[in-house]
Amino acid sequence: RCRRRFSPWFPRSTTMSAEEAASEAPQADPGLEELEKKMSEIQFVITAAEDQPETEPLSLSELPEHPEVLEPSEYPDTYKSNTKKEGLVAAFVRNFERQFKQLYSQRKPLWAVVPNECGVEKFVCTTIRPTALPYKELYSFDGAARFVSEFLVYRPLSKPTEPPTRLVAPTTTVWSQSGTAFDFSVLLCSLLEGVGYEAYCVHGYAAKEVCQMDRARTALGNVSVGSESAAPGAAPKVNKYSFKPPRQMDSKFVADQSAAAAKKVQDAAAASAGKGATDAQDPLHGLRVHSWVLVLPGKREVPEAFFIEPTTGLAVSTTDPSYHGIEAVWNSKNFWVNMQSCAQGLGKVRYDLMDTVCWEYVFPDPSYTKVKTSALEGTDENDPLLAVLDLPASWVDPIELSPKAFETRCPKGTKTIVHRDGTTELFAPYLREDGLVRRITKLDDDKKNPTLVVETFLYRADKLLTRTSFPLEGKVDSYYAPGHKFKLRKHTDVKGPNGSTHQSMLFYSNSRDDGLASRTYTGTQLVDRFEDRPDRLVSRQVAFGGSRRARQSGHVPSLYGVMTEMYARDPSKPAAEDPATVVYDDFTINVTYHVDDNRITAPKKEFEKPQLDEKGMTVPITTSVVHSFKVDPKAASDRNFALYSEFQGLQKRERACIDQVAAAEEEIDRLTHTRREDDISVVLDVSFYDTQRNGEAKLRREQLEKEAREEAIRREELEKDYLAPFLVQLDAPSRLTQADAVWIKGVCLKDLQDRLVEQAVRNQEWLEREQAELAQRTQVYQKNKATFRPDEEEKHKAACDDIAFRIKILQQRLARLKETAPLKYVALEARLRKDPRLAKFLS
Repeated sequence: RCRRRFSPWFPRSTTMSAEEAASEAPQADPGLEELEKKMSEIQFVITAAEDQPETEPLSLSELPEHPEVLEPSEYPDTYKSNTKKEGLVAAFVRNFERQFKQLYSQRKPLWAVVPNECGVEKFVCTTIRPTALPYKELYSFDGAARFVSEFLVYRPLSKPTEPPTRLVAPTTTVWSQSGTAFDFSVLLCSLLEGVGYEAYCVHGYAAKEVCQMDRARTALGNVSVGSESAAPGAAPKVNKYSFKPPRQMDSKFVADQSAAAAKKVQDAAAASAGKGATDAQDPLHGLRVHSWVLVLPGKREVPEAFFIEPTTGLAVSTTDPSYHGIEAVWNSKNFWVNMQSCAQGLGKVRYDLMDTVCWEYVFPDPSYTKVKTSALEGTDENDPLLAVLDLPASWVDPIELSPKAFETRCPKGTKTIVHRDGTTELFAPYLREDGLVRRITKLDDDKKNPTLVVETFLYRADKLLTRTSFPLEGKVDSYYAPGHKFKLRKHTDVKGPNGSTHQSMLFYSNSRDDGLASRTYTGTQLVDRFEDRPDRLVSRQVAFGGSRRARQSGHVPSLYGVMTEMYARDPSKPAAEDPATVVYDDFTINVTYHVDDNRITAPKKEFEKPQLDEKGMTVPITTSVVHSFKVDPKAASDRNFALYSEFQGLQKRERACIDQVAAAEEEIDRLTHTRREDDISVVLDVSFYDTQRNGEAKLRREQLEKEAREEAIRREELEKDYLAPFLVQLDAPSRLTQADAVWIKGVCLKDLQDRLVEQAVRNQEWLEREQAELAQRTQVYQKNKATFRPDEEEKHKAACDDIAFRIKILQQRLARLKETAPLKYVALEARLRKDPRLAKFLS
């Protein structure tokens, strides 16, 4: 499409109609006469019709955000019409359907060519648009299936025994966030194919609960109560250097026979008890139409075929009794019709699509060697009749998903799934103030009282991942990510019947200076376990003389009744001198040493704490207050000085132990207070790159946008001032004189005149070049016409048509320019006379 160019100082809005220009124009103007004279010197003949403006198809990204119904005119052109190749493919598939119906009249008609949202019939294979979206979770089949099941709202089929009357594009499904099972399958198959899975949409039959997405009869199953449930879609870490377990030398034959016998008994019981009940409850059993996704092995390390139910996001076995039969499968490459009997379910169905006995294909696909050799035997592969038997490109626009839509997931950000024994609630990140994204509630047999509540959190500043509550037991487990203030990994709180509290904590020991790995505190007992400490301390156990309240009130004579410390072996010391267990009480210190390699018993010592004499002095340590047991009876007795030095060291350890126990209780108090405050006033972390929520980044972005808008307005105002290029040439543009106004008018009109004449001359020269080239090509063709081959003659004709098209466009442009040039000149002169800066000098 040809566009007219305008100088920056002469905006398009200055063009006036002929009547307005004639009324404002003076009776005679030498500049205008000169312009008309120069334009008349350029001669041309119009040989083409008017230039028709082109219209660009509307992209889905430009569609209204949330209308109830879209008009067909609002879709792109590929949605509203078929290309020549698409029409040929549709006719070919229709012919295949007719032949299939004649050969297998007892089968239902194939569902291969279906109207889309605009009522245009499309081949279902071209509706799949393989797409890899830039989100890590969608690169695994379970993550993609979970996303589709949560993102869309399920609409059951209006006629449960018939497939839908239309199949919309996956882009429309994403935009509307709703669809039937077939829409779910097409979207999921597009995502799986885009990331390398061999996925297929399945047209078949399923149970009533599956077709209606009724999960009220299904149990929650095994609910993960650990921290792993806080990372949906996260793959378990596998250490490839770990040792393989020893091979189990069991009889595979015996195991197979036992499994077959058990399955036979189970199937017989199900057939006798369940089948009759199911048929009695559902009169349409085996007739309900449904669609799901089939994933075959071979790509992405998939070991065996399995189904994915797109409405729930669950992967199920291909022998699942909820699926009764298969009519056909398809992906973006081909369409296969199932030729196997499904009277006994899908247990014996083979999924080798290259087996032409089990599956009938529609298009010969060169990637399937067996299909090509059996189907095209005795035919020429270069036959032009076979050249059209390939699928056209998908007519669907690229699937796009904004980060906000991916994060919001469920429509309106929340979704509730009701099960037989509980509910699952899903929430979008940042939707709730406490950061809750998922809550699973499991009920008892009476469906009244919750027995298990699993809450999953994201972006909590306190690093809380999961909270698992057992209301009947009064137990709450909280799991934390690395980075907690106290390096907490798991906290278990159990409420006793008499108001007592039992706390159990696990820590990230590598992140703590003291190497604390776990702690258990009941008020009367404290147990700490350590890892990788320099002093080789393994655990510390304290049995208090009473409850903490009793100890604080002074009703208990001893604050710390019995303290026990256990140490790991220190290879640098003899075993008989390396303490393994040290027990401190009010009167004694008992030391048990490590067992030597060639001994079966450990040496022990018991130190009686010295009493004060009559003068208040400490009684010296002697062998009379130390009771020892030596494994070697021939070993020498310990000297008093050695015993005294050892006792001094033990007393120092005891004082350090008391201080550490007191610090542990204070830390427990601070930890309890911090957790309580974190639950009351929840703070959510926001990534620096999340400009929508990060306050500082948002303010900076808004400031930059404001500056950009102001700069754009300033430039627009400068561009609108068509006199700016001439005013800057004056010494005092703010104080114009009569001479300045006349000069500005003259140079402005002269500049317009020069531009119009230059544009006309340039177009005339271009036109003459094109005409000369056409004449030259015609002369060469007439001279060598007898020697031209058909392909050369076709090429010559195409080149001449292109040149003729350009000549017509140039002729129309010159005609339009010659017609509008005087009007532009008159309009500019009238505008100059009305300009407030020049009007008082030119009136």
